[in-house]
Amino acid sequence: MAANPIPNLLEENPSHDLSGFVHKTEQHCFAAGGFSEIYKGIYAFTQGGRNREVAVAIKVFRGVHTNPQELQKMTRRMNRESHLWSSLEHPNIVPFLGTAHVPDTLPCPALISKLCLSGPIMGYLALHPEANRYDMVKDIAKGLAYLHGRGAIHGDLKPHNILIDGGVARLCDFGRSRVIGHRGYTTEFAGTYRYLAPEILEPEQDAEENEVAQILTMEADVYSFAVTALEVITGKAPYFFTNEEFRIIPLVVRGDRPIREKYPPIPDTWWDMMTRCWAQNPQDRPPMTVVVSRLLPI
Repeated sequence: MAANPIPNLLEENPSHDLSGFVHKTEQHCFAAGGFSEIYKGIYAFTQGGRNREVAVAIKVFRGVHTNPQELQKMTRRMNRESHLWSSLEHPNIVPFLGTAHVPDTLPCPALISKLCLSGPIMGYLALHPEANRYDMVKDIAKGLAYLHGRGAIHGDLKPHNILIDGGVARLCDFGRSRVIGHRGYTTEFAGTYRYLAPEILEPEQDAEENEVAQILTMEADVYSFAVTALEVITGKAPYFFTNEEFRIIPLVVRGDRPIREKYPPIPDTWWDMMTRCWAQNPQDRPPMTVVVSRLLPI
């Protein structure tokens, strides 16, 4: 019988191995996605002769440990996410701490990051209506501009992947990211069509109907930023009038965009910025450095 490859995954991953120092604090995951489950936990360590504990999020990839092909796919995904994430350090990026095998979770390595107790941005805003939504959009813009400045693309920017930590918005979930000049940094999309740019949703000539083109670019990130900003500011999702994601594809591809009159009032400067960022032609969208320079003085 072949040796179980799972324990060797951390050897392939240069991130800081925190195995033995991280444990769950709750039995059930508090968040889940198409590929993973996220648990609350504690990272216990010694610093300067003193014992310390940090609340962490434990991201475990599921449904792969019994299937060698899925395990290989998960390994690539985990390495992709941890390699990029570990290189980032910015106030608007969730801090990455390392990787670990964590007891009482799935038998796969986990990604360990700082726990943002306030959770995803839209849930936070529902509980804190007094929060400054415009400042949070600026946080998102600064985080994305930083990412692009490092030659990296997020690839899945949406409200669910923006967490609040001490009232500050931070980007997370770099599982679909890629680094310019490196291959193998694309993956499948599911359930996120309303935040994707038209060039990604546009089926290729030889593709099946409604198949999503797997092309990640900075310009596509800028589009995703614009529709995410719209939702953060107004509380209404882009194309909120339909819950059927597949119906959004033809709307976006033919150039339909959110209609201003259907949303709560938005200042002209902000609306102008969003319309520029969700332009149909990717080349017409401003880089995030320009977006940040326009938004910060407002």
